[in-house]
This record gives sequence, C-alpha cells and structure tokens, in this order.
Amino acid sequence: MSFLSRRRFMELGWVGMTAALLPRELSAEEAPIDAFLGTYRHAGGQKEREARDKAIEDVVADMSFISRGIARDKLKQSNPIATKLELSADAKDLTVTMDTRTYKGPLDGSPVKVKTILGDEMDMRFKLKKRALDQVFSAEDKSRLNAYRFDGDKLVVNVRVHASALPKDLVYKMTYERV
Repeated sequence: MSFLSRRRFMELGWVGMTAALLPRELSAEEAPIDAFLGTYRHAGGQKEREARDKAIEDVVADMSFISRGIARDKLKQSNPIATKLELSADAKDLTVTMDTRTYKGPLDGSPVKVKTILGDEMDMRFKLKKRALDQVFSAEDKSRLNAYRFDGDKLVVNVRVHASALPKDLVYKMTYERV
C-alpha cells in the first residue's frame, strides 16, 4: 500500500468508527418517522384547554356580535384537544389517530382528500423532516397546520388554523406524553 492509500484507509476507518459511536438520535435520517411512532396521552391538562379557549376568544373578539357566536362555536367544535394521540406507519403511509378521528396519508408528502371533523373535504399531506413532522390540511379558503415537535420527552403539537372568514389565525398548542 502506498502512503496515500494507507492514509485514505485510516480516514475511512476513523469515519466508520466515529459514526458507530454517535448517538442513535443523530442518525435519525435513516427513518425519521420512527421517533414519532407510538401512543401518547394529553399532558397539558386544563391549562392548555383554557389557553385554547382564550385563543379562540381572541380570534373572534373583533367580529360582529352575530358572526362571533357562530365562529366561536365552529372553532370550538373543530379544535378539540384529543386525550389520546396515536401515530403509526407502514412502508408508505402514516396514520394519525386523535381519539376517534383517523387521518392516513403517504409519507412522500403527496396530498390525499380527507373529511375534517366538521365534514368538510380538504387536502391533507405530511411533511417529514429530521425531528419535525407537519400535518397540513388545505382547501381554497382555509388551512390547518399540526406541527409535531419534541420538547424533551414530550410531543408538542403546535396548531395554526387559518380561514379567510376569520380576522386572524387561531394558534394554540397541545402537549402529549408517551404511554
């Protein structure tokens, strides 16, 4: 072996040994969805429910008296805080179940038609990045983003609801712990 090839051999050996010593978490690019899979229960308690209700009141505060009540009711009905959250996947699809509502879509980000909690039809797709999962619902005049992120050992779902009929977006979060 020449000096150059020995050096290259040693470099490759060092890279391989270093990769083997890295924490499993850093090699999540192999299958980033695996970190999210499992069953969770709501851990945010009454504090998060009250924060969601306050956020709804903030959104409807500037609306007319008549439309305020209708918008408040629709927002409360379409934004329940699930007590149980389950994420499961097979080779090509991810399934998110929030209590009794189930949404299934391809891991490649392709949109699928789904029915919302109020019965509306929307496109839904998943966007998967390292340590981040976005569930995006969209229609002509409205959208919803459920952004799943880890905060330590808790799974936090940051929600943003947009509708052209609302004066501003509804924003709140839900915190879950693995069971």
